[in-house]
Amino acid sequence: MLDNSLTTSRFLSFAALCLHMHGAVRRYTPMHGAGFQGRKEVAEVLFKHGVPLNDIHEKDKKGPVQRACWGSEPRHLETAKWMLENGAELMGTELEETRTQEMTEFLRSWLSKEGKGKKKDTKKQKKEKKQKQEL
Repeated sequence: MLDNSLTTSRFLSFAALCLHMHGAVRRYTPMHGAGFQGRKEVAEVLFKHGVPLNDIHEKDKKGPVQRACWGSEPRHLETAKWMLENGAELMGTELEETRTQEMTEFLRSWLSKEGKGKKKDTKKQKKEKKQKQEL
């Protein structure tokens, strides 16, 4: 891990730029690249700057979290966890497409906890629901 915050910031900016340039050729977003590569830190920076977690690719109908679920490295699991905890939605096909036992176990746990693929409500969504109930 990079210990200098300026170095870290430059690294993440460069990584996001590389993902963007690669994605422009194939019409994938930088967030898709972060998921596919298992780059949680890049996903965090992109999300902080407004890049959506649930952008679905028009051809293969997959989003960034689905691409993270395909990965076989521990970083892919960390990225998928982070994306789901921050509002990414599962489609129901992820269990069939995983490559590691750890990812499969995590997804089964997430799906059972969240009600068969329903995403966890964000704080904003919970607040909006509460406000509606009070009316």
